[in-house]
Amino acid sequence: MKSLSKTILLALCALPGLAFSGEPYCDFQGQGGGSDCHTGYIFAYGGGFGGYNVDGHEPVFPSSEKIIMDSGTIFGGGAGIYTNLFKRGRIEVERLHAQNDIGQITSDIYDGRGYINYGFTGQMETDAFMLNVLKEIPFCKYTGYIGGGIGYAQNTITVYNPNIIGTNVGTNEVDDALAYQFIAGVDIPVTKSVDLFFQYKMLGVGESHYERLDFVIDSHITHNVVFGARLSF
Repeated sequence: MKSLSKTILLALCALPGLAFSGEPYCDFQGQGGGSDCHTGYIFAYGGGFGGYNVDGHEPVFPSSEKIIMDSGTIFGGGAGIYTNLFKRGRIEVERLHAQNDIGQITSDIYDGRGYINYGFTGQMETDAFMLNVLKEIPFCKYTGYIGGGIGYAQNTITVYNPNIIGTNVGTNEVDDALAYQFIAGVDIPVTKSVDLFFQYKMLGVGESHYERLDFVIDSHITHNVVFGARLSF
């Protein structure tokens, strides 16, 4: 088992080197000022997520609802600082935008005996501001990291009713909610100041209410894979 673990670690170290070369920035020691040391950074990324389901309910005409989401896109960016938190960590602020189409909206109007598809379609958009804390885990010349964040999200949902003939105008509503995320990623150094990264983001948005649509979203979680770059200074 130990030999297998060493083999896997060596493979992880070697594979990125086939495509990228360069020296990583030095470890942050709480002082900065060195020619190769950095205390802050900016970053940007883009990516996507697969289809998923959103659970909800109708308050006025009580019933369970399920929104079937198509795949979507996510992009964002932000800035952060390197810190001695957890011996080697980062604190960052992030702005992100996620969007995708609604494939179906179904309603369980028969109290558990089956969902009815009314043919509604639409779009869902999430704009969020996050405060993240990350723990770096160096290996070889690369840096893994895990962490999470909490923040504020604005959800916009647009629903098109096929029963309204001759119009493409949808019912649009916005609500604010708590946002949270789990992050895990790997940085690949390109130069002393530039890193490329790939990252997994589990983004969750708390309960949101849409009175004109008579709809409450109980849970909204997406699993995202993103790719980006970070510039340290």
